[in-house]
Amino acid sequence: MKKITILTTTKNSWFLDYSKYLLQELNKNKKILVNFCKNQNMIQKSSYTFILSSNQIIKKKNLQKSEYNIVIHGSDLPKGRGHSPWSWDIEKGKKFIYLTMFLINNNSQKVDSGNILLKKKIKLKGTELIEDLRKLIIDNYVFMVKTYLKNSKKIKPQPQKGKATFYPKRSEKNQKLDIKLSLLKQFNKLRVADNLRYPAFFLYKGQKYILKIFKQN
Repeated sequence: MKKITILTTTKNSWFLDYSKYLLQELNKNKKILVNFCKNQNMIQKSSYTFILSSNQIIKKKNLQKSEYNIVIHGSDLPKGRGHSPWSWDIEKGKKFIYLTMFLINNNSQKVDSGNILLKKKIKLKGTELIEDLRKLIIDNYVFMVKTYLKNSKKIKPQPQKGKATFYPKRSEKNQKLDIKLSLLKQFNKLRVADNLRYPAFFLYKGQKYILKIFKQN
């Protein structure tokens, strides 16, 4: 039986809302034993550690607990290294987003620079809101992890090719709306707004107004 670890170190991450579903799906495979942890120092000896949401550099001593340390990053690497790539891409109006599974390079300090194992291209309708997008991403996380575990011996890591680009960390200010622009022109910004953690807002006559967006069922 293979032991795998799912690690997320980002406090209050949206990923935690879906972790139970992810674990349920992975535990359907009776040939693996899944350990979920939110503290990198709690990583157990594993065949694979999948780092699916982390805002920390994983210490070398913790990386050494697993044979392979794997990240799924939300962009078409090497494009879109850094923070919240699919949110940035959607705000730009991209019709596709990507997930890239790669090995952590223990000998490099460059962020998101490891050899690529798998890529998944995801087509968007253009009407998805944040919860739709997150569910879509989690479903593809499950698919990619299952695919890799089933085919790990056949999958050959490939170096990243092309010029790297980087996205900065998003903050509350990224959800600020311009009241002089139409909602249509700012719809993609609304699509990636988190109604609880970082809702859309605008300023008018010195007052801040919060906007929350939902689909009508």
